[in-house]
Amino acid sequence: MTVALIIGGGRSSRMGSNKLELTLEGRTLLERTLDAIPDAELAIVVAERLELRRAEGWPDVRFTLEEPAFGGPVAGISAGVRLLEGYADDEVVIVLPIDAVSVGDAARALAAAEPGVDGVVLQDEEGWPQYLFGRYRLGALRRGLVELDEVRDLSVRKFGTRLDVATIVVDEAVTADVDTPEQAELAGILVPGQARKDDPVVMAKVDAWQRALRDALGLGDAPIDVPRVLELSGVTAKEVARPAVPVTSYCVGLAVGVAWARGEDVEEAAARAFGAAMAPGSVPGW
Repeated sequence: MTVALIIGGGRSSRMGSNKLELTLEGRTLLERTLDAIPDAELAIVVAERLELRRAEGWPDVRFTLEEPAFGGPVAGISAGVRLLEGYADDEVVIVLPIDAVSVGDAARALAAAEPGVDGVVLQDEEGWPQYLFGRYRLGALRRGLVELDEVRDLSVRKFGTRLDVATIVVDEAVTADVDTPEQAELAGILVPGQARKDDPVVMAKVDAWQRALRDALGLGDAPIDVPRVLELSGVTAKEVARPAVPVTSYCVGLAVGVAWARGEDVEEAAARAFGAAMAPGSVPGW
């Protein structure tokens, strides 16, 4: 039997609204997570109960909370495991966070991976195991929890290092989550009460800022195509990585500046730079 253990997103204080109810591609983040585990027979959600739009093939869904609530991810794992009393140690438990943007890719990677003694977890390209993206033996989770004196506010890494798991390296986009409105916007999620980037008030502020910064940097009347820069940011976040957004914008600006210093046509240089950056797949070496 396969059980899914979906760990809630805490208080959502940095987001400013309940992350469980954020919507991407017509489905809430929680519904997307449940959509991603068709092989599970039971899903335990460690979060406050809310209405769900069930999809075909969903497992039975049960809600629970840490005691006390908001005790962190390890406390969430502990709360979920408590509901599995009576289940055999060799049952498979898929652990996933509730706020992963590419949860389908994560679930497929875990399903295809070869487990170690206690299971398998995804690992980022910097070498850090992501223990909230794992497929474990229930007995291993029980053993790891028993060895702990306290689970509340405990780092999930301290818990995970007690387990003998295999790892599978994935692109950072596979394990990316959303904690802030800015991260949500880059992922294509509109947070309730958040102004869109095309909101007149927001764009007026952006325009005032770029004019002030342009004057401070001595750029004079140099044209800045703000809509195109924002479009580039979205492409970079989706096809490369969120941290690559400022790096990409800087490189494009630097390329245009170098062309200007050489006396070349600035508009042609900007077209070349934007053209390359807007198509990451065509950049040599990427």
